[in-house]
Amino acid sequence: MMRLPPTMTLADLKQLEALNPQMPQFAHRIMAMTYSEFIETVYVELDTFVRDLERDRNRYQGVSEDLLNSSVARHFRALGYTADFDKNNGGHADITVQLANYEWICEGKVVYSVDNSYLTKGYEQLIYRYGMGKQNVNEAALLIYSFGPDTPKVVNKWAQHLDQANKSKIGYANSVSSPLTSKGFAIECEHIHVGGGMLNIRSVAFQLYWNPAAAAAAAAAAAGVVAGTAAGSAAA
Repeated sequence: MMRLPPTMTLADLKQLEALNPQMPQFAHRIMAMTYSEFIETVYVELDTFVRDLERDRNRYQGVSEDLLNSSVARHFRALGYTADFDKNNGGHADITVQLANYEWICEGKVVYSVDNSYLTKGYEQLIYRYGMGKQNVNEAALLIYSFGPDTPKVVNKWAQHLDQANKSKIGYANSVSSPLTSKGFAIECEHIHVGGGMLNIRSVAFQLYWNPAAAAAAAAAAAGVVAGTAAGSAAA
């Protein structure tokens, strides 16, 4: 069990948080001196939520998109951020997280398979309605609640779609990349905002597939094949 020193500075606490990102990032949050530090901390906090939701995926089957998005907002609010679900922000953005003058917005979409048209709807809500290219508010996320099998395929096809769309509409999704593969299924891109500036968008996928009946059926089928093979060998 980790023992904490009798006295601890914020800098000490920040070091502990860096060693254990599952801790609430209190020191990182209140010591965020730049927008990039705020955003970095937000994504660490989001990753904690992603892991928690994925662990409880059996309890979230069939829930609404609104419930998932409001749960994200509630998670950040509990950590001390100003966080709202369905707040007016050039329209009704699913999730808005604020700290002082810093802001981060999200759209969350439920998919059960590759569904680039539906994800495009969320992406374009960010780039044409809620997002801006202004300093301190130009980071956004598309949360992909993937309840179907093969989440990596969903993300890869989405990345290919963005890259292809950018070829016909330059600036739509520049520099599509997957720098965060070690931390989950995520891609990043930059949008040249028509109002001016650059809007950075990260697509983050939640792996929420859960189907024990299918697993049991597959196991039974496999057992049947093995039994049939054994019987055939014995007869021979």
